[in-house]
Amino acid sequence: MRNVYELLKENKELKDFVISEEKKESFELFFVSDKLETVRKTDTLDTKITVYVKNNETLGNYSFSLLSSDNKNTFEKKLNEAIKNAKLVNNKDYELPAGNKSNHNLKSNIKDYSYLELANKINEIVIEAKKETNAKINALEVFINKRITKIINSQGVNRKMNSYDVFIEAIPTYHNKNESYELYEAISFGEFDELKLKEEIVKSLNNVKARANAKDIKLPDTIDVLLNIAEVRNFFMRIKANLNYSSLYSRYSIYELNQKIIDNAKADKITMKATSKLKGSNFQRPFDEDGVLLSEKKLIENNKVVGFYGSNRFAQYLGKEVTGNLPCFIVKKGTLDTNDLKNNQYLECISFSGLQVDLYQDYIGGEVRLGLLKDKNNIISVSGFTISGKVSDVLKDLHLSKDIDLYQNYKGPKYLLIKNMKIC
Repeated sequence: MRNVYELLKENKELKDFVISEEKKESFELFFVSDKLETVRKTDTLDTKITVYVKNNETLGNYSFSLLSSDNKNTFEKKLNEAIKNAKLVNNKDYELPAGNKSNHNLKSNIKDYSYLELANKINEIVIEAKKETNAKINALEVFINKRITKIINSQGVNRKMNSYDVFIEAIPTYHNKNESYELYEAISFGEFDELKLKEEIVKSLNNVKARANAKDIKLPDTIDVLLNIAEVRNFFMRIKANLNYSSLYSRYSIYELNQKIIDNAKADKITMKATSKLKGSNFQRPFDEDGVLLSEKKLIENNKVVGFYGSNRFAQYLGKEVTGNLPCFIVKKGTLDTNDLKNNQYLECISFSGLQVDLYQDYIGGEVRLGLLKDKNNIISVSGFTISGKVSDVLKDLHLSKDIDLYQNYKGPKYLLIKNMKIC
């Protein structure tokens, strides 16, 4: 790294540069029918270099990968080609963030286990879950990762982060008469929680059983729909994206500062903040890809836009505070108690082919692969239909759950109830 830094520093054609490096030590364990079949250890080093070249009043940039097999000659060839390509780019000029050296260790209990010990614990959780549900997981893959991430730039930024995470892939399977049904399950986390993981596995096994037993019945033309946490995150992610400086600068954002996201709201209102810290999430990080140190930023307070966030580049373009690209976000809980739904008919959507949330076209909907039609004490598995509605209608009559949970980079209401969605 030091030799590369010196070679870049000596190049007179460069205005600036950034060196990004991630070293990953990964243990990969593959289970078949509850038995550990394969253990593989991998060590990788990914290095990306971004160079910045001044073109009169504009700034060009270009990135390339540096391989461990590269020598000085191959490096200089890549660098010269990158400079040539950067000269073809004409962005508005801006300055890279200046800074100093800092080291960060993200807290995680994953490091307290040996790799094999943790993988076996995960497998034991899967075996227990299978006994409870009478469904199977044909294949289980566990990836336990230790990462060392570094960002160095020409303006003195020198950041290092140590982190741990786990990624699990599983194929829940259920046999019904002569047919076999499968679902794909991917789970990732930065903190190991046995109870939460078992809950996730049991849920996925019950879902594949429900999919196998799904019935083709006539659904109402409109019905109240309950979205689970994955789709709740998706919904709020679209709103968060519109509060990014890049959307504001490109005039893609539909929001302005101090604007209400909807008028005449009847029920719950949104309070949201973007943050760098989210315990248990493998998305949290102390600095962004530019090396900007991160904290948090309030974005929405009771449906009113109170702030934006974004990268160093677009912050300078807009003359705004440099918050950095905050990776996680938190939404305040609502007032919905899902126990109160027991006496009502509603449709809980378990699995989508992809929920679409389009703020510009005022549309929310998608194809439902698995739903649970609930009416008092009756629960019927259904599939193969679509739901549709307007985002503005959802926001006017928003029903967010009191229950909160963590999902990837989101912490907030676990459920979102949408009134009178169209079914087709």
